Amino acid sequence: MSSVLEKLSNIFSLGQPSDPTVLSGKLKQSILSNLKDGEKLVFCIINHRAFYNSKNFNEKNMFFSSRCILTDRRLLIIRNLVHFKLFREINLPQIRSHRIEPSDDDLVITLNTGRAEDVIEFSKHSLSWAKEFTKTFEQTLIVAKEKYPVSKDGTAQKKCENCGVLVDHQSKFCPECGYKFS
Repeated sequence: MSSVLEKLSNIFSLGQPSDPTVLSGKLKQSILSNLKDGEKLVFCIINHRAFYNSKNFNEKNMFFSSRCILTDRRLLIIRNLVHFKLFREINLPQIRSHRIEPSDDDLVITLNTGRAEDVIEFSKHSLSWAKEFTKTFEQTLIVAKEKYPVSKDGTAQKKCENCGVLVDHQSKFCPECGYKFS
């Protein structure tokens, strides 16, 4: 069955798999309008399917042919390839652990935030782009965790400019050295 689908896909794409990273102008505008102030778009790619499993067990969901949007702060999964319809929003600094599992047939990324586990699968036809996405994702994750730190319970923190201690992002004074935040 899959060989028939691959043959049909090749016929319609003239033997070249379509690039899952290409955005239409309309979709790109829709994505950019949903970014937060100062947030930068890093990478977009269509994935085969995305699973969301909450620790609450009442919240489980799955979407096929969704799109991963990586920004410098978040991983967004939208459930429509034409317009921005948010399925999942994962703040990069809140990711406690992740696994990337490549095989000959697919590539699977598993993200754990402590509150939920997300699984993103890329199919065989987009493996080369998915591998590029995972490299970019890992680099972006490192930078985001440094730039936008969070506590173990997931609340945003900031670094004291005077002593370097991490404090709650809403603090007006550093509890360690007394520095007043502007």
